[in-house]
Parts: sequence; C-alpha cells; structure tokens
Amino acid sequence: MLVSEKNFREVIGQCNDYQATCIAVTKTRPIEVFQEFRALGHNIFGENRVDALIQRQEELVDDVHNNWHFIGHLQRKKVAKLIHKCHLIHSADSLKLLSHINLKASSPQKVLLQFHIAQEESKYGMKVDEWEGIMSSIQTMELKNLQIAGVMGMATYTDNRQQIGREFKALRKTFEHLKPFMQSINQPFKTVSMGMSNDYKIALDHGSTMVRIGSYLYHS
Repeated sequence: MLVSEKNFREVIGQCNDYQATCIAVTKTRPIEVFQEFRALGHNIFGENRVDALIQRQEELVDDVHNNWHFIGHLQRKKVAKLIHKCHLIHSADSLKLLSHINLKASSPQKVLLQFHIAQEESKYGMKVDEWEGIMSSIQTMELKNLQIAGVMGMATYTDNRQQIGREFKALRKTFEHLKPFMQSINQPFKTVSMGMSNDYKIALDHGSTMVRIGSYLYHS
C-alpha cells in the first residue's frame, strides 16, 4: 500500500467533524495511488501542474467520477489548456488572471481567489488588506464565464502554531468580508481552501472548508 489507510481515515474523520472536504494531493505519486484511494471510497484529487493534471485524466479516462482540483500556480499561457478540465481552480492569484480565465472560458469555470497570507515572498496571492479594491474591480467585470466559489491561501511553513493560526484567521476574515458582496452578485461563494499536511488541523479550527493533503496521506 502506498496510501496510509490509518492517516487517510484520520483526516477524513476530522474533515467530517468540521463538514470540510479533503483533497488528496497526488502530484508526483504513481498511478497506483488512484486505485488505492478508490478502494477507500475517495475520488477528490489535486494536482499542481497543468500538464500533469491532464495526463492523469488521460491515464484514468474510465474513472469519469473523479473530481479534479488544480492547486498550483497558474500561468496565463496555460489557462486555455486547463479550462474545463477541473472542477475547481484554487489559484486565481491576481485580477489579471481572473479576467483571463473569464476570457478563455466558454462556460462558467469555478475558481477561488488566492490570497497571500504567509511571510514567504515566494508564495502567490492577492493582499488581504486590499479586499475592498478587489471587490470594486470584480464589480466592474462581466463574469459570464466565471463562478467565484471562495478563497484560498497557504500559511507560512513554520512550527509556530500561533503564527499559522493568525494567518488562517486573516484569510477567514477576508472571506467573511467578501461573502455578502459575492452572494449579492450570485456567486457560489462558500469555500475556504486552507490547510495542508503540516497544518490542516489548525486550518479546520479556523474555519477551513477544504484541506489539501499530500504527504501525510502516504507511507514515507
């Protein structure tokens, strides 16, 4: 077994307690992991590279019920290739990218607004303190081919649980600021995607509705 059934059931149990969804991150993992997840009743997967996600779908063409999430940094030149290949794009990290997705899509594509909440400058996302300006800009867009489903963010990679908690709290607060406006323009704004293998329990405590778990689900 490549997948740790013990850890998988632990994560799923905690997600169920919080009414949250677990995305099994399958990047770089061999194709056999999908069979193991299916045997455990799980079919929600995340990939962080466009080409890898499309290749996985081609390899698993008979598994029509798989629910695919794109969780990596999305370059504009890759947007046309990804559109309508996944249930949810987690990484709309700028207004320009959001507009480009809207332009390239031929029917509504679900996305999350990615916010930068970590100390690392290497991580992507819009600034949480600019939510009012983001809201004003979205108001001027014609979002006929977009469904903004919520927010996403990655906390600093640190052992400081208080710092991680503060960062997740900031993302949840941003979600609450944006929610009334998004719902007023008929966007399905319900998702807070935060929490990975090292910090998902903190994320759930701070209002995550979707966690993205990779290494913790597998035998090392």
